[in-house]
Amino acid sequence: MKTPPRPLIAALPVAVLLMLLLALLVGSAPSPVLAQPSAATRDTEALRRLQRTLQQAQQERDAAQAEKAALQRERDAEAVQQKQALGRLAGLQRDSQAQRSQLQSQIDSLQQQLQAAQTRQQETEQASASAETTWARERQALRQDLNGRTQTHQALVAQLTAAKAALDQAGQRNQDLHALGLELLDLYRQAPDGAQWQRGERLLGLAGVRIEERAETARARLDAARVGGAQPSRAAPAQP
Repeated sequence: MKTPPRPLIAALPVAVLLMLLLALLVGSAPSPVLAQPSAATRDTEALRRLQRTLQQAQQERDAAQAEKAALQRERDAEAVQQKQALGRLAGLQRDSQAQRSQLQSQIDSLQQQLQAAQTRQQETEQASASAETTWARERQALRQDLNGRTQTHQALVAQLTAAKAALDQAGQRNQDLHALGLELLDLYRQAPDGAQWQRGERLLGLAGVRIEERAETARARLDAARVGGAQPSRAAPAQP
C-alpha cells in the first residue's frame, strides 16, 4: 500500500520549524522608520501565526504517525495473513503429497492385482487348453478302444455263431452215429447164426448171454460218447 504525499513541513522536526519561523520574523521585521504602531502587537500576531503553524504541523505529524501506525498494522495483518496463507499452502501441499502417495499406492496395488489376474487367466487358459487336449486324446483312445472292442465282440459273435453251427452239426452227426450204432447192435442181436464162436456154444446156452452183454457194453459206450450226455437207450428187442 503506497503512502499518500504529505506536506514538506510535516516531515521536518519541530525545532527546525521554530528556527525557520523566527528567522522569517526577524528578516521581515519593519525598520524603525516604517514601524507599525505597536511592536507588541506585531510580536503577538507573529506568535499566533507561529502557534497556528505549529498546531498545523503537529496535526499533520499526528496524522502521519496515525497513518504510519495504520500502515504498520496493515503490514502486520498482511504478514499474518501471508504467514497463515503459507501455512495453509504448506498444509495443502502436505495433504496433496499424502493423497498422491496414497493414490500411487492404490495404483500400484491395482496394477499388481491386474497383473496377478492376467497371470491367473493365462494359467487358466493354458490349463483349459491342456485339459481339452488331454480329453481329446483320451476320447480318441476311448473311441479306438470301443471300436476295437466292438470289432472283437463282432469277431467273437461270429466265432461263437460258427462254433455253435459246428457244434450243432457235430451233435447231429453224433446223433446219427449213435442211431447207426444202435441199429447195428439190433442187427447183431437179430442175426440168425450169430458169430463164429457163438455156434460152438449153442449147446451150452451161453452164446445169447455173451451177445447181450457185449451189446449192452457197446450201447453204454455209444451213450457216453454222444454229445449232450447219455440218454435212455431204446429197449432191447425180445430174444426169439
